[in-house]
Amino acid sequence: MRKRLRERAGGEEERYIWLGDFNRHHPLWDEECNTHLFTRVALEATQPLLDMIANFDMKMALPKDIPMLEACATKNYTRVDNVFCSATLLDVFITCNTDPQHRRQKTDHMPIISSLEMETDQMEFEAKPNYRLTNWEDFRKTLADRTKDWPEPEEIGSIAEFHTNLEMLDIVIEATIAKHVPWTKPSPYLKRWWMRELGVLKKVKERLARLLYERRAMNAHPIHEVFQQTRNQYSQAIRDMKAEHWAEWLESMDKEGIWAANRLVTGPAADGGRNQVPTLQVKDPVTRAVIQEAHTNEEKGELLYQTFFPKQRAPPAPVPEEPYPQAKWICYNFYSFTHSFSLNYTLDLIL
Repeated sequence: MRKRLRERAGGEEERYIWLGDFNRHHPLWDEECNTHLFTRVALEATQPLLDMIANFDMKMALPKDIPMLEACATKNYTRVDNVFCSATLLDVFITCNTDPQHRRQKTDHMPIISSLEMETDQMEFEAKPNYRLTNWEDFRKTLADRTKDWPEPEEIGSIAEFHTNLEMLDIVIEATIAKHVPWTKPSPYLKRWWMRELGVLKKVKERLARLLYERRAMNAHPIHEVFQQTRNQYSQAIRDMKAEHWAEWLESMDKEGIWAANRLVTGPAADGGRNQVPTLQVKDPVTRAVIQEAHTNEEKGELLYQTFFPKQRAPPAPVPEEPYPQAKWICYNFYSFTHSFSLNYTLDLIL
């Protein structure tokens, strides 16, 4: 960012959009009910972000007082996510708001939907039949009605007769596909295990999420329990559908698919081609030079184990007892002496 700032000072004009989880609380964007978060430490941690906003002339595209995070324990809503943009880009934003009904499963953050008025080149996708959304009962019924007047099957006597019958069958099947199979465009977010039943549960969950967000201040409202049950049901349905799709894929694979399944099962833990845990480094506390690196999962596990569970040190040796020095003077109990004197004096007066 410092390099970009120097280039900008040299006359190059660039525009930026900063968005994400900044994990910072400040009165500029948090609600007033969260004043307990505006501690001195929190405000000092936010100051570098405010300095960068001022240096790059950034504006807050997401309006103030829009909650972004629901705490799992207290159910309190805070604002840790934000969207900043260059001052010249603020007019490009049509809308910038949260969409609570599309909150993902097992997450505490609200998604942010931003609409910008910009012209971009779009790639054209060819529509393809989506057989997973086909109503196969209607499909089989239509296919049977189209072929019920055909003659009884008999032995094919020539290659030409075979091609003629095959062409007739292809025409009937293609006509049935055009009538009952929906057409869709491929999407980079398309999941092979997705089914129409999951879409219905997803819509119900999103509608309840919108109602929950509107009634977030009503802790005793039954919508909280209903939403939690529906969300758990939706999560379990996704897990069941993934397991079913995996089992079907294993049962229907051919000799080439066996090698693909073997690579998936025996391959290292990865996330989009990247290791789950990056290469770990151990640095010298004084020189900050790298003295050890962990590349494999075994090396990373051993290094993490040594870091979080270090070996217990031996207890310190007991201190030898030294002889107590001789007292310098004799101490008397002044309270006992005065009490005894006063008691004897009183008895003498009475007697």
